[in-house]
Amino acid sequence: MRPFFFVYKNITITWFLAFTILGIFIGYMTFRVMFKGEKSSRDKIEDLLFTIIFSGFIFARLFYVIFNIDMYRDNIFGIFKLSHYNLSFIGGVVGAIFTMVFFGKKNKKDIWKLFNAIVPYFYITMSIVIWTLYFEIGNIQDFGLGKINIVLILSLISLGLFIFEIKKRKKEDMKISLVIFTLYVFIINFI
Repeated sequence: MRPFFFVYKNITITWFLAFTILGIFIGYMTFRVMFKGEKSSRDKIEDLLFTIIFSGFIFARLFYVIFNIDMYRDNIFGIFKLSHYNLSFIGGVVGAIFTMVFFGKKNKKDIWKLFNAIVPYFYITMSIVIWTLYFEIGNIQDFGLGKINIVLILSLISLGLFIFEIKKRKKEDMKISLVIFTLYVFIINFI
């Protein structure tokens, strides 16, 4: 497997970057379709969405540095050398949740409704970004199924959860969504 999606002279685009951009784009377009008739809601949630993406990357890096601080004791500037290999998935999720709660409190919005609006976007984006595991990451826990099969299964689970969230979107009970989301994040982080 080629380690890079695109290489031209000094320009290299990793599979992670390609799938992340594609995932964010498709997730965003899906989000726009979901909120097609709700202009005022869509604009506020759209602001939140881009803030979550930004803060997610910052928290992902921050968590990685905190939990691997020994790597940076002798080279403090190494903290600013970014790569997707030195990001924490859990840190990104925590950053997104923190941002959503802060945004909700600041704008007097129901946090559960924000969660309900953002979670489908997360799942559709993850269904694409998860393919980085197949194209770029060498060793993943495949449980004897083979790397492509486990990535396909995770991608299909993400799509299934997206469909589940869209279908139940109008319902008020968010507890099941929170439990499923928590389990999903745990499983993805474990693999």
